[in-house]
Amino acid sequence: MSDRISDLPWDILDNILGHLPIKDAVRTSILSRKWRYKWVDLSKVVVDNRCGVPYFEDTDNDWLNWDHLAKVVYKVLLAHRGQIDKFVLSTQCVVHSSDLDCWIAFLCRNGVKELILDSNRGIEYKLPSCLFSCQQLSCLRLTKCSFVTPLELNGFSNLVSLQMESCIVQKEVLENLISSCPILETLKLFCSCDFDHLNIRAPNLKSLCISSNFMSIYLENCVHLTELCLYMSGNFNMPLDTVPLLGFVSHLERLDLYGHLLNGFPVACDNLKFLELSEIYFGDLDAISVFLSLLGRSSSNLKALCISAIGVFQQDVYELMTAQNQLSYCFNQLQTVKISVRCHEEDDIRCWKSELELIRLVLARSPVLEKMLVEYKDQEDCDRWLMRELLSFERASAKLLFQYSSIPPPFYPDEW
Repeated sequence: MSDRISDLPWDILDNILGHLPIKDAVRTSILSRKWRYKWVDLSKVVVDNRCGVPYFEDTDNDWLNWDHLAKVVYKVLLAHRGQIDKFVLSTQCVVHSSDLDCWIAFLCRNGVKELILDSNRGIEYKLPSCLFSCQQLSCLRLTKCSFVTPLELNGFSNLVSLQMESCIVQKEVLENLISSCPILETLKLFCSCDFDHLNIRAPNLKSLCISSNFMSIYLENCVHLTELCLYMSGNFNMPLDTVPLLGFVSHLERLDLYGHLLNGFPVACDNLKFLELSEIYFGDLDAISVFLSLLGRSSSNLKALCISAIGVFQQDVYELMTAQNQLSYCFNQLQTVKISVRCHEEDDIRCWKSELELIRLVLARSPVLEKMLVEYKDQEDCDRWLMRELLSFERASAKLLFQYSSIPPPFYPDEW
């Protein structure tokens, strides 16, 4: 009598086995004759720390770490007989270029569609030229790599997603690579570059996330952009005033910014659904004015709001926040709010005054609000005073769940 799992269609079994560590996927070959060779047809090969490869902390044994990992990969690739659509190499080992060059050449010849190389130890891995001839690629994620594209780069005609982290690349090479991907929709750059200006030409780009030291970004013909995340270098009180986003913000649905980038940011974001601002300084009247304009213009569509603030009492900011309660807009779709405040002054209670006006506004104008998380410095006097103030505020939502938490160090924006 056959079991139900063995008789499932191959696409379902392929998906199940693809979620297992490659070592466990291979071990399924001992279950029965039906399972003996199923793993050799896997479309997804993930080689990571779950492979049972021993890891030695001593840097003198780096060659042993890679040697164990390489043996696993070679055995899998040599025995594999199906199409590998996705290959993931995620390791803490120091990469040996000769082995990785061989694997990439094999994958490119066999039409790999998703390639993820994630290793942050050792020197940057120089990508082989054969990678740039792999037209089937739809997703490419690189960590700590360096490359020089061929002189006659045809681009990746099917590439939809490109992510680069801690990579070494020249300005012209990066710009040429981006513009040579005609259907690119997602671009993520997390790296420090030796140039301060970047031109991005990607007519189908929908999501752009950059964490870098760029001083300016020029978006050319990015009319479909719906998600923008900018984590540029700079102090909270030293705004970068040369970030020309040039009118492509009207279709944005998600916006993540460091607070110091608010100065000069265009406020025509009428369709925002998710707004996250990190380290916004409540002593900067100009930045707070832009924030309130964004909040007002997106009020009818906003679903989630996340603010991490550096609290300081400023009379003109407080008066501006208080005046917002006289306006008539409502947050009819807002469901989730998170507000974190780290006081910039010793007077913790006083530095909360402007932020409390923001909380008052949100509570009174959000009829479907389900969750509000307030993070604060764990200090008894501030704690009791803050609780009393929050309890006194009018709430438009009857199903609101309030949560309180002390701010965990270090104070950086998290994935939320």
